[in-house]
Amino acid sequence: MPLQPASATGTRDTLLAAADGYLLADWQTVCDQSLADGAPGCLMIVADLLPTLPGEEAMLLLQRSPDYTEALGLFLDEDGDLLTRTALRADGRYPDSHEAAELMRAWRDAPPPLTPALINQLGTGEAGLMILR
Repeated sequence: MPLQPASATGTRDTLLAAADGYLLADWQTVCDQSLADGAPGCLMIVADLLPTLPGEEAMLLLQRSPDYTEALGLFLDEDGDLLTRTALRADGRYPDSHEAAELMRAWRDAPPPLTPALINQLGTGEAGLMILR
């Protein structure tokens, strides 16, 4: 599975080891597909996306067809089980397939910068409330 940054093999391997077999088979099928430019149909980007959790998390981009690219967040819960969440843009929208495919192409060449999210919440922890615009 292609990876950014390339040195993040430990996190990638830990997340993949926690995935169910049917997920691994599905992701492998997508990754084995060659895109028009010859690149694999997937990319995993590793970063500390959820700073309240220990370790790093990942974003997995899967170009399932020329007109459908899926963006998934991957992280481990406190029991070490893999959780997946659909990725959102900072404005609360889901990235459309074209957007996700463009991000995958751009991020394949260089990892994107990690920046703080522009959001605060009322209350604390998971009981807090926030507005997604």
